[in-house]
Amino acid sequence: MVKLNEKLYINKGEERKCFAHPHNKRKLIKIEYNNAIGRDQNRLDEYYYKYFKKKNISYKHIPKFYGKIRTNLGIGVLFDKVCNFDGGFIHIWRDSPKANPNKQRRTSPFKWTKKLPWN
Repeated sequence: MVKLNEKLYINKGEERKCFAHPHNKRKLIKIEYNNAIGRDQNRLDEYYYKYFKKKNISYKHIPKFYGKIRTNLGIGVLFDKVCNFDGGFIHIWRDSPKANPNKQRRTSPFKWTKKLPWN
């Protein structure tokens, strides 16, 4: 089991918190904390990566998915960490203070209404 703590915390989205892997600086772990939307994003990621592999579809332009991982915060999913040439995080213009001076938190403009593939 991988032990995660606040020092490893990177950021969070609407459904998952992201943590640096404590033993591999090139990987990160995503843990669900809010499934109010009901799409079970970790399971959805796993489904699509298996689908890509089965259909021999290239996913070289998205972070590699390594599967589930047990942590002290629950089951998470393990991905490659996408970073700059110097190992730092990529700066995204839309998230910068200059682009969004009054922005508190990013929210999705979409309602999740699609049927999930495994339902």
